[in-house]
Amino acid sequence: MFALMYEPAPVTGVEALFRELECGICGNLLCRSVTLSCMHTFCRDCIVTARAYTKRCPLCHAVPHSDTRVVLALENTIDQLLALHKTPLEVADLHARRIASDAHHRGRVVRSPVPDRFTCVLVSIFIVFLLWGVWLLLRAV
Repeated sequence: MFALMYEPAPVTGVEALFRELECGICGNLLCRSVTLSCMHTFCRDCIVTARAYTKRCPLCHAVPHSDTRVVLALENTIDQLLALHKTPLEVADLHARRIASDAHHRGRVVRSPVPDRFTCVLVSIFIVFLLWGVWLLLRAV
């Protein structure tokens, strides 16, 4: 009978800017951004995968009439914003995605240089237990 109203949290200027720099397909920060002739921008890998299914823009369904190219000015802007407002892990994640994207488009397979979060957690737990074991050994002596 009563409808709950959802009110989104207010967004700061920087958060709004980062939302504008998200890929319309994967939702991540743009990686090797490509702008179509309809002016929608996506990650290069995302749009290449989407265009394997249809030649239309995933957002407006227009048929782009030009080839896709990486927008270097946008890549540089993203790098500057990341350096100012994000953690080193987020910066490293984007750079790892760029390396993998570049290698994929050159026909090479590259393992990501940045470990995923699960691996980081496991390594952290291992280090804690290792240090605890060393502490116990030193305490016993």
